[in-house]
Amino acid sequence: MSEFFKMNLFFVIATIGFVVLALLVCIALWYVIQILRTISRVANSVEEEAQILKEDFNEARASIRRQGRGFLSGLSVFGKFANKTGKRLMKKKHSS
Repeated sequence: MSEFFKMNLFFVIATIGFVVLALLVCIALWYVIQILRTISRVANSVEEEAQILKEDFNEARASIRRQGRGFLSGLSVFGKFANKTGKRLMKKKHSS
């Protein structure tokens, strides 16, 4: 084989390899772009749901503030009951 033929054969094979490699890179980039688009859509959905959840929490806080005194008095009744029960249990424990 002549040197010129060897050189041409190398360049043909290198060109084919480069084209195949470029096609594989393009296909990989296509999939990466599709994945990034999907992640973007999911992130937007999560952001919307987080905003809705934030609004729900704000409404719950406002509701608790409006009804806070009744809620706190209910807790205080429960606290008094738990305190009395705890004292009785402690007396029984010490008596035994």
